[in-house]
Amino acid sequence: MVMWLKVDRTNNDPEITAKFFLDCVVEVGGRPSLLRTDCGTENVAIAGTQCFLRADCDDELAGEKSHRYGPSTGNQGRE
Repeated sequence: MVMWLKVDRTNNDPEITAKFFLDCVVEVGGRPSLLRTDCGTENVAIAGTQCFLRADCDDELAGEKSHRYGPSTGNQGRE
């Protein structure tokens, strides 16, 4: 599910993407149970933030289990 769509001058600055993520968490009023991102450097801060936000949970997706890296095949250019 797409939770936000924003435009900026860069798409690979971890500070900017993490701010967008936190803005979305505040706007929605909650944190995701599970977040999946690709392995790009812009997602490192989002992954850490997600794990921090879920560190106090006691379900099967608590802490580090609340984020997964996966391939970025869905956002690759096509000819």
